[in-house]
Amino acid sequence: MSDTPLEINTQGTAAKILSETVAQKRFITVWHRKTQFNDGRVIDWDIVGHNTPYPTFVTVFTFDTDTKTTCILKEYAQGTNEISSSVSSTRTFGRGQVDWRRMDQSITRGPTRWNQ
Repeated sequence: MSDTPLEINTQGTAAKILSETVAQKRFITVWHRKTQFNDGRVIDWDIVGHNTPYPTFVTVFTFDTDTKTTCILKEYAQGTNEISSSVSSTRTFGRGQVDWRRMDQSITRGPTRWNQ
């Protein structure tokens, strides 16, 4: 296993990484990351993935402790090498390794294909 720091291109994003530490490491790794946005907000994140050889699956999961709500903001789908964005107030549906370009919009055929 490699414990080398991750090199992530954050150029052009709204947040600057202030610090990052490994909070837990076993089958997956949990990083504690502190970021600062251009407007001055500082936000702490828990990032879950694996670093062997580097994270190939990452989901940014937000949780508002005041309202007890959550939503997925961005997900890296390693199967299609894409970043997807979605916000849902009621549920989240991760893309994972599904290639959505192969999916049709049919309600009858869609769920069967989602089982891939």
